[in-house]
Amino acid sequence: AMPDSKISFKHILARMPRLSKDDSDLESPTAVQQEESRAPSPSKLASAISPGTLGFGPDASDRVPEWRPIRAPTFVFQNFTWADHAFSTLVRYNEPVAELLNDEFQSIKELTYGFIGDVQGVDTFTFRWAVWNYVFSLYGITDREYLYTQVDVLVQGAVREWIKILACLPHQATAKRYAEFTDFGHSEKVHVCLLIIEARHMAELLYCMHAVSQFADSQ
Repeated sequence: AMPDSKISFKHILARMPRLSKDDSDLESPTAVQQEESRAPSPSKLASAISPGTLGFGPDASDRVPEWRPIRAPTFVFQNFTWADHAFSTLVRYNEPVAELLNDEFQSIKELTYGFIGDVQGVDTFTFRWAVWNYVFSLYGITDREYLYTQVDVLVQGAVREWIKILACLPHQATAKRYAEFTDFGHSEKVHVCLLIIEARHMAELLYCMHAVSQFADSQ
């Protein structure tokens, strides 16, 4: 079942001022770096799917998927970024779609109302970027310029479990888990869900366009 460690918006809000882009702990191993590239084993994924677990609703299974490391090389974001590589590769084949996807990613990454819970005037960039980079880490993508200590501080407990489920096993997402992963308002929860979905979307496209680029270069 979902862990009891429900994270309140006050918990997240209290920790954001402690984080800084000048953090000197960039190269230190952190919990998320040790956990990155984790995903459900194929056998666990298959066994988790049943008629009662498909779809978003209160009748879905209440089991949290188990996780294991993917034994594969880490994809380094700086070696193949969206802006410098994936986007330009896609433009070669379908420029209108590439432009639409680029606008979609930018809109979701920059979307903010400047508040958390009932606290106004909050810069939520650090939390939003922590969610995005945690999803990337689940798909084996490492950003060498990102401070993963920020994920350790801001993405904890039930919030982390919700991200894992929505990013890797969305059929396990239930109304109960949605309600319990944090005490954010509904608009904020939907915002978090959009960040998770779009980060996964970009991760998938990075792998896809990287493969296309390698094939094109080999011809």
